[in-house]
Amino acid sequence: MVSYNNYWAPSSKIEARHQEFIPRSVDVAIIGGGLAGLLMAKFLIDAGIHNIAVFEESNIGSHASSRSNGFIQFRFSKYFYEIEDTAKAKNYFDFINYNNSSFINFIKELDVYCELDAVGGLELAMTNEEFHKLQLETEFLKGVQVSFNPILLNHNQVSKILPNNNFMGGIYNPLQATFNPQRLLSAIFSSLGNRQHKIYANAQVEKIENDVDNASIIFIKNSGVVRAGKVVYCTNAYTSQIVPDLKELIKPVRGTTIVTDELSSSIIPPYPLTLESGRESIRSHANRILHTSLKQQTKNKPKAHTALLDRQVSAAAFDKLKLELFKKMDKNQIGLDHTWSSVCSETPDGIPFIGEYRTNQFVLAGFNGYGFSHIYGGVNIIKDLIIKGNTQVPGSKLFNLQRLGA
Repeated sequence: MVSYNNYWAPSSKIEARHQEFIPRSVDVAIIGGGLAGLLMAKFLIDAGIHNIAVFEESNIGSHASSRSNGFIQFRFSKYFYEIEDTAKAKNYFDFINYNNSSFINFIKELDVYCELDAVGGLELAMTNEEFHKLQLETEFLKGVQVSFNPILLNHNQVSKILPNNNFMGGIYNPLQATFNPQRLLSAIFSSLGNRQHKIYANAQVEKIENDVDNASIIFIKNSGVVRAGKVVYCTNAYTSQIVPDLKELIKPVRGTTIVTDELSSSIIPPYPLTLESGRESIRSHANRILHTSLKQQTKNKPKAHTALLDRQVSAAAFDKLKLELFKKMDKNQIGLDHTWSSVCSETPDGIPFIGEYRTNQFVLAGFNGYGFSHIYGGVNIIKDLIIKGNTQVPGSKLFNLQRLGA
């Protein structure tokens, strides 16, 4: 029987207390207690800003952060060669390169084991058209002389790695990695030490209004109001619920994951695989296969409460994803153990929004399914803007909120 809950949940739990009494004034309020919100809190505290608070509407990490595939990809929603401006493409590459290398090192340096075992990954092409895109991407990256050296594999080479003939070729990227997302969330939370009391679970932000001196008044459901000098929205797909100006620019999209039963032997390499131009990912964990797809659009509902998200997998979506996995693994049947869904986001141009939305208000959202490729660098961009008013993170201007009229 397939379980409709989070496969990672038993790995580690975060005991963040729900407090009736919230602070009345903070220097920085962080809205959203997922991976981005916890990283934001850690980096600000480490930089000397201690009067902060993180407000999470449910449990810490209960949205996409702990229900992901735990996979850092070396890409964004498009290929780098598809960006017409070569300088812009190079800047984006530099950002992803900075994000992934720094993020992987950060995970390695945490005291808690986050199962960062597989570094490197393979993007696969199932058609000649997809393989042609990988060829163009390889040529483009080599043409701009980036430090990253992609390895293009043809059909015969890939067939030696994967025992089937479904793939036309692939490209190997060394700065990809898999980890246990729940363990990572717990490790970051633990690293806050005696500052953990700054994290408020079950604290749902209903609205935010401007106050004098460009400060903000934050209304917390059933708990009162908080005055914040600065606000950081780490709410990804849910940002537009609090920031109506971004309603047409950050659209929710559902990702669905299925997990196989424990297999007697591994049928994929230990490193992660991406398919369908990056929209699907497959990885192994504990002799199981995790397959995630980001193809299902969410329905136009005003609010999808967190507690329901784990079970919102339609029968049609489940059957389709199951058949796709069987085809890609060249198997007629594989037993399934878990399935769940989570909500991420899409933007019109496929690029996230990272930066200052208005005076003293910052947004880190719109990841298009590639949050782990942007979160570490994005958090550093906003930390720099809060502390220094500028940033030296490579490619930071790419994510300017005003580019689409926000």
